[in-house]
Amino acid sequence: MTDAGGGHAAQLSDPEHAETKAIIAAAFDNSADSYEQVGVEFFAPLGAELVRRAAPQPGEHVLDLGCGRGHCLFPAAEAVGSRGSVTGTDLSPRMVQLCAAEAARRGLAHVHVELGDASDPAFPAANFDLITAGMVMFFVPEPRKALPRVAALLRPGGRFAMSSFGPSDPKFDETMGILYRHRIGPPWEDNPDKPFTTHETITAMLADSGFVDIEITEMQHDIVFADLDGYWAWVGSHGGRIMIDQVRPEHLPAARADVYAMLSEHREPDGSLIHRSRAWFTTARRPPVTTHPGGKGTARVPA
Repeated sequence: MTDAGGGHAAQLSDPEHAETKAIIAAAFDNSADSYEQVGVEFFAPLGAELVRRAAPQPGEHVLDLGCGRGHCLFPAAEAVGSRGSVTGTDLSPRMVQLCAAEAARRGLAHVHVELGDASDPAFPAANFDLITAGMVMFFVPEPRKALPRVAALLRPGGRFAMSSFGPSDPKFDETMGILYRHRIGPPWEDNPDKPFTTHETITAMLADSGFVDIEITEMQHDIVFADLDGYWAWVGSHGGRIMIDQVRPEHLPAARADVYAMLSEHREPDGSLIHRSRAWFTTARRPPVTTHPGGKGTARVPA
């Protein structure tokens, strides 16, 4: 499992990953109401940029995995227009509720939001022109198994676009480490398979999953917090909530004090704090149907 800031967290032990998924869903339920609501824009610009690079076309059918509160879903819905459709899925019931409510508020009849698991999307094969996954696939316990399933949902020639984090801001990694030291429970086992670590490992994973025309680009994305309280609120508003929720309430004040002490050493002269991150945008394609001399077309990716 990779945390939302780009650092590689430990893999929770569970043969079927049910416990891992339950922890992730609960954390995002707990953070949903504050997600991107703490005074800084972090995921919204990244979602809009991923959709721009994915280039959805009018009338296309799009699936957005791990839709959250819609930072990829709504730009995609605007791009495909009312002749197209966008389906968003998320593991968190509260995220689904809030995203669906926003779609209704905007009057987007061509948008549908439902509970769903990015590790095994429950849709017919060859059903979508484009699948997006904004900052979500690194939460999937076994992404190498999940991505062939994702590929199978694309029509021949369909596109896949996902975002992930490059090297993490050391402050965020230190924050996660402090919280981990304050948690109570058995150690989390380290997952030796880290396919999101480099461009090369991402490319290899997608190629092994049947994708072609794989391209990875990156963007520096920094946000500024006026004070340490703002940073702490932000950590609890997204995937960082997973680690916060692992600390018992009676131990959280001490954990927070240790985080503040560490962060104080990194403040700018004006007292602000800058989170520096690098986002990686990966686009790929399911191979198109090829026509053999006999005139019969066959897709080159197994469903």
